[in-house]
Amino acid sequence: MGSIYRPSFDFSKSRFPQSFPK
Repeated sequence: MGSIYRPSFDFSKSRFPQSFPK
């Protein structure tokens, strides 16, 4: 589990498509 959610793979698992810090 990482603090940065990547829309590459976490997008399908997690419900945060772009939750990573900009």
